[in-house]
Amino acid sequence: MSTSNYPSATPTQEPKKDYKGLIIALLAAGLLGTWGYLLWNNNKNEQTIQQKEATIAQVTDEKTELQRNFDASLARLDSVTGYNNQLEGKLTDKNSEISKLKTQIRSILNKSNASAAELKKAKSLIAEMNEKVAGLEQEVARLTAENTQLNTDLGSERQKTTQLTSDLATTTSAKQELEKTVDIASTLNAYNIAITPINEKNSGKEKVTTSAKRVR
Repeated sequence: MSTSNYPSATPTQEPKKDYKGLIIALLAAGLLGTWGYLLWNNNKNEQTIQQKEATIAQVTDEKTELQRNFDASLARLDSVTGYNNQLEGKLTDKNSEISKLKTQIRSILNKSNASAAELKKAKSLIAEMNEKVAGLEQEVARLTAENTQLNTDLGSERQKTTQLTSDLATTTSAKQELEKTVDIASTLNAYNIAITPINEKNSGKEKVTTSAKRVR
């Protein structure tokens, strides 16, 4: 049997390329990238929550200080009001004493047959009443000046109380809004939900930005 030196007509098959390793490498790289992003986003959300909680703590301290100032202002207001009533009570007491003297003097002078002793007593009572009236005039002048100053102080304290009440309400509202923000951020963080701010241009195209009126 003779052999031929001519090459065989059957073509040589090239080995197939194996892409399995490349695909696995790409999937691993993508998975690592996703994990890295989720970890970064989670840390970012935690930082945001910590900042919000720090702000809430600051607002809470401010509210506590406002409440303390408000309580102190109310205490001063009660003190001023009570002292004003006390001054009016002093005048009432002096008027009552003078009224008693007037009654005694009239009782003696209305007698048609008053004795010398009774008239002497009436004279003494009249002198006493004159002294009390003079003292009352001085007291009225002094109390009037003090009352004017007290009314001024009272008006000032009422204005401070009104302002403190307004500041306290504003601070409470701000604290509640911050607490809502932290609750939302905590919920989103728990579900690994990332918020992407979107601004819509006049052309209708959307653009990712750091702040926007709506989020996706």
